[in-house]
Amino acid sequence: MIEVARHATVDSCKADLFACGLACPRDADQQAALGEPAPADALIRGDLVCWPDHIGIMLDGERLLHASAFLMQTALEPLAEVARRVENAGRGLPTAYRRLVRP
Repeated sequence: MIEVARHATVDSCKADLFACGLACPRDADQQAALGEPAPADALIRGDLVCWPDHIGIMLDGERLLHASAFLMQTALEPLAEVARRVENAGRGLPTAYRRLVRP
């Protein structure tokens, strides 16, 4: 099931982090270095899921909020569904899972 946000944003992860008072670099490869490694099998709200050119932020242990090129808008989707679609498109599986640590 895909839930579409009522607004679209170019970079939902960056906007979400700034809204929480956290600095966030512009590019996905820089964002993928934020925080600490997170266990892929125990993701929690706020964890980042990273591909080489795409970042999403977990709403909970199963759902990913991200700017979807597939839907051309910000969407809330099951991570498993997004990962499968991205892999089937030949772009691979997530390359990193990161947990943000507030100072």
